[in-house]
Amino acid sequence: MSDSQSGFGRLPAMSRYALIAIGVLVLLVAAVAVLSGGGDDGAADDGAASQFQDQTSTEGEPMSEEEREALLDEAGIAPEPDAATADAYLAALDAIDPEIDGDDPESAISRGRDTCRTIHDHPDDRAQQIEQTNQRFTHPDHPDGWGRETAERILDAAHEHLCPSY
Repeated sequence: MSDSQSGFGRLPAMSRYALIAIGVLVLLVAAVAVLSGGGDDGAADDGAASQFQDQTSTEGEPMSEEEREALLDEAGIAPEPDAATADAYLAALDAIDPEIDGDDPESAISRGRDTCRTIHDHPDDRAQQIEQTNQRFTHPDHPDGWGRETAERILDAAHEHLCPSY
């Protein structure tokens, strides 16, 4: 298709380039907006549990802690562990291999809670639970995970300490 057939032939060359530049700019702005979450207030995503932070009950009153915990449990999101539970879980990981939690116990706890979601979502698929755990728990020395046997032990530690009701 020639420029005269497309309608660009009637525009001076500089106008064509300006239109193309504006089109590219609009696409870039749209792509950035989509990739950054579409213009939320700039707050970082705190994970799936954050969607339940400011919920209200069916009566329009603020949600009680019990109601919030029930919703989280129903969604398969393990509650934040208290200090004793977190310590027991981290000790269980250290007994498997001290490098699993490394220098980042918060990350190990977060991964454990994510593992609870897998247990909740796939209660009868132990192989899926192990595979997801192996993919989730990586380390610079173990970029492909710790292997099936260790992943199974990590899975059991998360289940026992972070979400025994699943």
